[in-house]
Amino acid sequence: MSVQCRFYRIFIDPMLKSLRKRIAELVPEGASVLEAACGTGEQSLILAGKAGQVLGFDYNGTMAECARQRGLRSSENVSFLEADARNLSFVTDGEYDYATITLALHEMNEDARVPVLKELSRTARYLLVADYSTPLPLTVGGRFTWLIERLAGREHYAGFCSYQSSGGLDALLGDAGLKIVEEHPVLGGIVRILLCRPE
Repeated sequence: MSVQCRFYRIFIDPMLKSLRKRIAELVPEGASVLEAACGTGEQSLILAGKAGQVLGFDYNGTMAECARQRGLRSSENVSFLEADARNLSFVTDGEYDYATITLALHEMNEDARVPVLKELSRTARYLLVADYSTPLPLTVGGRFTWLIERLAGREHYAGFCSYQSSGGLDALLGDAGLKIVEEHPVLGGIVRILLCRPE
């Protein structure tokens, strides 16, 4: 297991456990799911407990391999690969019931966010997007989130700041031509889970 994978498995995955379970609750039994930016594969593996088929992918080859190794040991209806969410040419239009992306948009370059959302919405009937509220609540948790993002490194923090200053999910979804069907605030309002579909 790589150092990066071990760090996420030990520190990040446990913090997001309740968020991941809530996302899984919003996916119907037997649905097919495409997960972008799957990281360690934790969300995909939770989804595999109720979904018919799950495909997780990550742009980071190290994380994609981490997820793939876990999938081989854990579930027969989940698979993982390395891919760029801006170009999913191996997926046909509407091939999946749901596409998901969790806490990844704020990390991306500004010019990648809308293309990613458009490509994901092409692949599925519904899109589940989970990312930070804008603005973050003025609570201990909200302030802690700012600190964590700052500690993640200069490039990461710059992406987070641009996401916050440009209007977050509402602005991105509007630019991508997506309509919010349901909204579920979690983690004390720090994160929003949005069920979306094309306008």
